[in-house]
Amino acid sequence: MSEKELLISNVNHSLPLAQKLNQLEDEFEQLSEEIEQKKKFGCLWAMTLGFSALMAILGVVAILAYGLKGFTSMLFFFAIASPPVILLVLRLRRIITCKTKIQELERNIANMQGDISLAWLPAEYRTGSCLNAIIGYAQNGRADTLKEALNILENEMHQQRMENAAAMGAYIGAQHRHN
Repeated sequence: MSEKELLISNVNHSLPLAQKLNQLEDEFEQLSEEIEQKKKFGCLWAMTLGFSALMAILGVVAILAYGLKGFTSMLFFFAIASPPVILLVLRLRRIITCKTKIQELERNIANMQGDISLAWLPAEYRTGSCLNAIIGYAQNGRADTLKEALNILENEMHQQRMENAAAMGAYIGAQHRHN
């Protein structure tokens, strides 16, 4: 079997695994972004929780100052204070759920990357995006060997890093000129 035939054979056997890896990596990325969004604790949240704490304190003061007559006031203050606290608790529970799911995804991705059907591919290239790129190079005739496919991949990754660095440099330069 020639190197080209071997590459095509390996690629064809890896297609289902590459698709599954991509799905898992996409889900991982979405959950990571969701966690970052949920972690953001802006001024509005701080003010709302401060207000809730104040309402809870006023509820306690109402009970202490008026005894059972203050019970109605306490209920009112706690009713106002509760929704933001409940929303915060739900937000924190979602973060915990996302982190648990991410740990599960990491285990699944690691298991898939160690799959015997990917033994032909160096470990650092066993990601969904790398695998799909290599599959594309082989199917489109851009690479006849694994070495050629990896060289094309490395060149494209380098090009992307350079473009990202240039874009970041332009952005920072524009920020400095603006300030």
